[in-house]
Amino acid sequence: MADIHWIGKTLVVLVMVCLLAVTPSQVSSIEQLQVPDAQATIVVVPVGPNFPIALDTGRDVKGKPGVAFDGVNFLVPYITQSNDIYARRVNQQGLLLDAQAISISIGLNQSAYPPSVGFDGVNYVVVWSATRNGVNELYAARVTPAGIVLDPGGRQITSGGNPKIRMPGVAFDGTNYLVVWRTNNDNIYAARVSPALVNLDAPAGFPIAITWSSYYPSVAFDGINYLVVWHDGRSSSGGWSIYGARVTPQGNVLDPGGFVICDEPMNQEHSSVGFDGTNYLVAWYDWRPKGDQIFGSIYGARVSPSGNVLDSPAFQIADRARGQIQPNVVCGGDECLVVWNTDYPNVGTEFRLSDVWGRRISTTGAILDQQGIPIATAFGHQFGAVAGYGNGRYLVAWSESTGRESIGAVYGQVLEQRQVLLAPSGAYRAPQTSARNLGSDSWAIESAPIASYASAGLAFSARNSYAFGVRQALHYQNGTWRSEAMFDQGYIYASWDGGSNNIWVAGWCRGFSHYDGRNWNGKGCFTSHNTWDIVTAIWGSSPTNLWATADRGHLLRYDGVHNWTTLSSGVPFDLSDLWGTLASNIYAVGERGTVLRYNGIAWEKQTGIPTYQRLNAIWGSGPNDIFVVGDWGAILHYDGTKWSVMQSGTLQHLQDVWGLSKSEVYAVGFGGTILRYDGNTWVAENSGTTMDLLSVWGVLSECRLTVWAAGSGSQILKRESPVNCVFLPMIHR
Repeated sequence: MADIHWIGKTLVVLVMVCLLAVTPSQVSSIEQLQVPDAQATIVVVPVGPNFPIALDTGRDVKGKPGVAFDGVNFLVPYITQSNDIYARRVNQQGLLLDAQAISISIGLNQSAYPPSVGFDGVNYVVVWSATRNGVNELYAARVTPAGIVLDPGGRQITSGGNPKIRMPGVAFDGTNYLVVWRTNNDNIYAARVSPALVNLDAPAGFPIAITWSSYYPSVAFDGINYLVVWHDGRSSSGGWSIYGARVTPQGNVLDPGGFVICDEPMNQEHSSVGFDGTNYLVAWYDWRPKGDQIFGSIYGARVSPSGNVLDSPAFQIADRARGQIQPNVVCGGDECLVVWNTDYPNVGTEFRLSDVWGRRISTTGAILDQQGIPIATAFGHQFGAVAGYGNGRYLVAWSESTGRESIGAVYGQVLEQRQVLLAPSGAYRAPQTSARNLGSDSWAIESAPIASYASAGLAFSARNSYAFGVRQALHYQNGTWRSEAMFDQGYIYASWDGGSNNIWVAGWCRGFSHYDGRNWNGKGCFTSHNTWDIVTAIWGSSPTNLWATADRGHLLRYDGVHNWTTLSSGVPFDLSDLWGTLASNIYAVGERGTVLRYNGIAWEKQTGIPTYQRLNAIWGSGPNDIFVVGDWGAILHYDGTKWSVMQSGTLQHLQDVWGLSKSEVYAVGFGGTILRYDGNTWVAENSGTTMDLLSVWGVLSECRLTVWAAGSGSQILKRESPVNCVFLPMIHR
């Protein structure tokens, strides 16, 4: 029977098939919003979009900002490429209170590092390490809650302190501050500093740990003593380990040299500490061996005020977490928030590079958020996050270089505690569920000349399929993948077919290419104002009615005659994918749980979407059966009336979804994750790989269902299933 290419793109088709059964496997549940037998639970959600705190104004921002709360507003100090220190005040709603940045130290620092900040009940104190006249010392300046700098340029608070040009740690005990730093010879020193910026100890401070291999201290106060944490190289396991030492308000070190908080194989590094009213929470980057997990993790442990480590072994907070700037812990109420950045090093250098996430930890050490809190998930770099807490709200600030700001900036996000209904399951620790090694072993690995990764695909038959990725089109014919074309515009993220003689692809710089059956023709880039512009998906009801999604809420449209036209969707978030049934029924999805629908006249933002996660892909068998997948294992389903959360059984980011019918749907994601939906449950399948999967597509022809999946490696996976068929249209994306 001949293949039918348009069914599934523009028409709703009754597909009558009897597919081979797959033995279901038990999958763990994901908590759902607004479900029967639910219980009221406090969650933390982002309020509004990310907002700029410091933009490129000729003083490009570098490094990590600081955050402190004065009881009413937040202060965010930061450093520029010219080594000057500025700050801005932000209220609890995320509004900037200063039209112009507050100048703290201008033109005095030969070199400097990002500042830290505390609040003593009267003023903020901003502390930084800097080189002046060729000598490294610590400097501090007071800033009033009204934004007045009482010590322009800063006061020198050490002499002979020999600080490394790194961020110091600062905590206030109700009377004085304790400032801790790493010296140039890699020891940990401290000094007590009064609210009037008087060093109460020796000019060079006093030692906490003399190891010649100690790095990046952080400090918190428990109402009686301080706890200073850092990582150093004394470990018997051969790597770095996490250490801590208690210090009294009088400057006495209760644990000279420190005690071990975590010592595992390989490295534990870049720690941060907060106090939750009962115990300290220490969090750090961790590189312990975990089989195929090569990206690093966040681990944590509670430490009692008496110096006892309460969690040994430590518990995992999140996977895929790494960086040279430590995660940050801030505590408020009866919980702590840990914020960190996640890198995606093998997904592609021009794709999602690093995101900012958060998770809350209870006083009992339980993780309160089954999925990470999405703080900053736009394309590009978002890193070095810090957080402050006040009156039930968090302010998270970070450095970034994205489509919103191509050079360097500081952005912020307010998080609000909110009561919602969740399925009762209690608090838990992060399970980091793997979707591999379950289900039937039915995926074959095919070699392919992939340059870096493949992120889109389409098929016309079991013997005629395409995969698209970094600058190239890979064509599958006669059982072999070969490179068919190289694209000038580079990275390809999107593809659409109107038949084997009418293929569109697009990606980096909003560059489009078209295949007419004989040649690939580049249409050039349509970058509006900077090089971060990215096309993420293409869908059309016909060759003369094509739509494309892009970053920062942009849409593009092609009418078959004129060039692609850029439009605004009216939302500020990246759009990741789109799909439709008719020219008057098209959906687009993206960051922060965004779902848009086009009714033939205008795009409208859908309400009642039960997730804040970034949504990465959409597919449906018809207008009343639509699937959307996203970060942290998020899967949504639309039944024609409402959107609901589906149980996925994984916490991996899901990157694409494709299906044949409402009872044969596939989703793929990071770590080799492949899920199959049989009309009742999502079941994990054994992919046979650990590479990140970015795209899934397939075809039904000749009584056989063929599905491909591709991603970050030089392999393409294929699954073939014979079908007892009655009616055999080919459905593809």
